[in-house]
Amino acid sequence: AAPLPAGTLVLECRPLLFALNGRHCDACLSPISRPLRCSKCKTRMYCSRSCQAKHWTEEGHKAECASLAALPQPPTPSLRMVAELVMMLQGEDRERVREGTEKPVGSAVDDLVANLDLHSAQQRVQFGEMAHLVRQIVEARGGTAPPTEAVVQLFAKFSCNAFTVVDPEFKPIGAGLYPDASSFNHSCVPNCVASFRGRKLQIRTIRDVPPGTELTIAYTDSSVCSAERQSFLQESYCFSCTCALCREPLKSHFDALVGDPSAPPPPEPVLSLLQGLSSGAAA
Repeated sequence: AAPLPAGTLVLECRPLLFALNGRHCDACLSPISRPLRCSKCKTRMYCSRSCQAKHWTEEGHKAECASLAALPQPPTPSLRMVAELVMMLQGEDRERVREGTEKPVGSAVDDLVANLDLHSAQQRVQFGEMAHLVRQIVEARGGTAPPTEAVVQLFAKFSCNAFTVVDPEFKPIGAGLYPDASSFNHSCVPNCVASFRGRKLQIRTIRDVPPGTELTIAYTDSSVCSAERQSFLQESYCFSCTCALCREPLKSHFDALVGDPSAPPPPEPVLSLLQGLSSGAAA
């Protein structure tokens, strides 16, 4: 078999769940400086009346608005998405194949890793507190409030599998759950990169990939020192990375390259190699 050339599109998919952070239109994703808020729930924001009308009738805000308005404060994007996921799992969507997954929704969610026991005690407490709000939203929408433990598991799965959605300048604008893309493992020296075209996620190779080589993406910024990378990965994804850049001797040499004062300076041949790795990981 031939290697995959750099730039090859290896996956393209839409999200199963998606939420913006409030600085972009919930319908068209355009950045907004003077947003039009939903007058009832105060949660959704729009760039125009036409986008507001479209989101109400075509994209599901009509079904969720009253339940969001009943909460004491606007819910976070992750809380809104987990509540929507509970409604999917209770309805006909559980057995349907929807955008964002090649499997029925129920099977796709069951396959996601939760690692609940590896989350910190503080995170588990936060999941429990948010689970109570999700139960309120579900009941307000006419659903059956699931056990708190089941919702906590969904929050843990969302924490470990959600993607930060970025704009063309790689600035975060929201979050999405893309089950088909969750199978890509992490490497600090990845051979693929994830990018977005609106809500659509695309994963492309960033270098030629030999046959049989695992396709990987970076879950964190590969241009920072190993201590920062490991801290983020452990807190957010509950694992420690053991890729070549996280093991000696490259670990200390790369840390010196990115400005860690505790790391010894790398020899010139190693410096050239690491600069190439760094530019490839940041592509």
